[in-house]
Amino acid sequence: MQAPFSRFVVPIEKEGSDPTLAFLPSAVVLVGNILGLLVGFAVGVLGYVAVVAIITGKQRNGK
Repeated sequence: MQAPFSRFVVPIEKEGSDPTLAFLPSAVVLVGNILGLLVGFAVGVLGYVAVVAIITGKQRNGK
Protein backbone atom coordinates (compact mmCIF):
# COMPACT_ATOMS: atom_id res chain seq x y z
CA MET A 1 0.00 0.00 0.00
CA GLN A 2 1.29 3.43 -0.92
CA ALA A 3 1.40 6.14 1.72
CA PRO A 4 -1.30 8.78 1.15
CA PHE A 5 1.04 11.75 0.71
CA SER A 6 4.03 9.95 -0.77
CA ARG A 7 3.59 11.67 -4.13
CA PHE A 8 4.30 15.04 -2.45
CA VAL A 9 7.48 13.87 -0.73
CA VAL A 10 10.82 14.20 -2.46
CA PRO A 11 13.10 11.24 -1.68
CA ILE A 12 16.05 11.83 0.60
CA GLU A 13 18.90 13.35 -1.35
CA LYS A 14 21.15 11.05 -3.33
CA GLU A 15 24.74 11.79 -4.13
CA GLY A 16 25.09 14.74 -6.44
CA SER A 17 21.52 15.96 -5.94
CA ASP A 18 20.52 19.37 -4.68
CA PRO A 19 19.59 19.16 -0.97
CA THR A 20 17.24 22.16 -1.29
CA LEU A 21 14.87 20.02 -3.36
CA ALA A 22 13.97 18.10 -0.21
CA PHE A 23 12.24 21.23 1.14
CA LEU A 24 10.43 22.15 -2.08
CA PRO A 25 7.02 20.57 -1.33
CA SER A 26 6.77 22.14 2.13
CA ALA A 27 7.77 25.52 0.68
CA VAL A 28 5.10 25.26 -2.01
CA VAL A 29 2.48 24.31 0.57
CA LEU A 30 3.54 27.20 2.82
CA VAL A 31 3.37 29.74 -0.02
CA GLY A 32 -0.02 28.36 -1.06
CA ASN A 33 -1.35 28.68 2.46
CA ILE A 34 -0.12 32.26 2.78
CA LEU A 35 -1.63 33.23 -0.57
CA GLY A 36 -4.90 31.56 0.42
CA LEU A 37 -5.00 33.52 3.66
CA LEU A 38 -4.30 36.79 1.86
CA VAL A 39 -6.99 36.15 -0.76
CA GLY A 40 -9.49 35.16 1.92
CA PHE A 41 -8.70 38.28 3.94
CA ALA A 42 -9.06 40.50 0.85
CA VAL A 43 -12.43 38.95 -0.04
CA GLY A 44 -13.61 39.44 3.54
CA VAL A 45 -12.55 43.09 3.61
CA LEU A 46 -14.17 43.80 0.24
CA GLY A 47 -17.38 42.12 1.39
CA TYR A 48 -17.41 44.16 4.58
CA VAL A 49 -16.80 47.41 2.68
CA ALA A 50 -19.59 46.56 0.23
CA VAL A 51 -22.08 45.85 3.04
CA VAL A 52 -21.15 49.06 4.88
CA ALA A 53 -21.46 51.07 1.64
CA ILE A 54 -24.92 49.61 0.96
CA ILE A 55 -26.13 50.31 4.50
CA THR A 56 -24.75 53.86 4.63
CA GLY A 57 -26.07 54.57 1.13
CA LYS A 58 -29.56 53.57 2.21
CA GLN A 59 -29.28 55.77 5.30
CA ARG A 60 -28.11 58.80 3.31
CA ASN A 61 -30.83 58.41 0.70
CA GLY A 62 -33.47 58.13 3.39
CA LYS A 63 -34.74 54.76 2.19
